[in-house]
Amino acid sequence: MAQVMTSTPGLNSIELNEIADGHPISIMANHYLNTNQNIPTEGLPVLETLLARSDPELMTYGLLLEPTSVDPFLDFIVLQKGVNIPGIKTTSIEPGELYSQRLDPGLANERVMELATSLVLKKPMYARASSARKSTLNMKVLRGVFPIWQEKRRKSGVILMISPVYTQIKSA
Repeated sequence: MAQVMTSTPGLNSIELNEIADGHPISIMANHYLNTNQNIPTEGLPVLETLLARSDPELMTYGLLLEPTSVDPFLDFIVLQKGVNIPGIKTTSIEPGELYSQRLDPGLANERVMELATSLVLKKPMYARASSARKSTLNMKVLRGVFPIWQEKRRKSGVILMISPVYTQIKSA
């Protein structure tokens, strides 16, 4: 199934089968795609159900983000950040801040568009990229964007997973 996102200098769209089986994004994708639940009218998997069925280690590579209106268009508020995301230890992004606030300005619009596209299309998206954090800008990473419904907040959002290409974890 072809991805709608076009290739750009920063993000290169890939298919799930191009990600190694033990990679955190592949594991999350399998949980996401195999979650057997009653999908709400919003047409998105429920975050709380997805996380209850997943290894907690997976979210150490993830950001939980929620869309918000900003000038001039759209950004995402960070609700939760994982500790294993490249550059996250040296980047002081905190819950409540805008996702694009500490990204390289040349990459911010593209990264926000990636999140918005996944949420609007209600389907996960996968990409290869260089890290958008200045502290790890030359690191090659895989990205997975998973649109979700937050039952407790009654709002849509996305899980953005970012991990070096070579990362492997053992997960049930």
